[in-house]
Amino acid sequence: MLRLTAMISGVALGLLFSGAALGQPAIPANAMTERVLGSPDAEITIVEYASLTCPHCAAFHVETLPRIKSEFIETGIVRFVYRDFPLDQLAFFASILARCGPEDQYFDLLNTLFTRQEEWALAEDPIAALIAIGEGAGIPQENFEACTADETLTGYVLKMRSDAEQAGLVESTPTFVVGDILVSGALPFDEFTEVIDQALDRASGIFDDDQKSGGIPPWAYGVGFILLAGAFLLFRRRRT
Repeated sequence: MLRLTAMISGVALGLLFSGAALGQPAIPANAMTERVLGSPDAEITIVEYASLTCPHCAAFHVETLPRIKSEFIETGIVRFVYRDFPLDQLAFFASILARCGPEDQYFDLLNTLFTRQEEWALAEDPIAALIAIGEGAGIPQENFEACTADETLTGYVLKMRSDAEQAGLVESTPTFVVGDILVSGALPFDEFTEVIDQALDRASGIFDDDQKSGGIPPWAYGVGFILLAGAFLLFRRRRT
């Protein structure tokens, strides 16, 4: 973690033009707010920890998240929270770039960065490639430089990663907390749906009730009592 911070600090200084720190534009006021899709009243929350240079994270965002969005997020079932977990300095700067634009365009830019990941991450000059993507999204180079030079914003992104590490949540990316279920890896949509269904059961109390009864649903006790009572009455009639 210290090594990543030191590398980031060095590259951040190299990004700045001489004298550029003076009179640079302010970073967006909402650059350090939680990035969320969906209703706050959703039945469960999914938190994703991802790195923008992670191919598995890109696969999830390109192939799986659109279906989760249409079937669970937009229908009010799931609230989706994205948290940065940069694995390297390039992922860190991509995270900063995404937060340097308007909040309502954040997930669109995030999708662009994941969709075009190979284009900028493997470029001969990846920072220049990031700057070009930012400018295409309406983020001038001087704004990006201001964001990378802002210690509060860079500290915010690094703290997201360190908090997840200290909590023992993330060993690889992507990692998800689906309700109260920890999931590692970019599962296919069908498998991810099974996890969502399990989390919904837990949230509604179905799973807990089964657990408290040793895996036997509460209604089974009622049925058992009726059967026993019937057997007892039949036994009494035969005795008389």
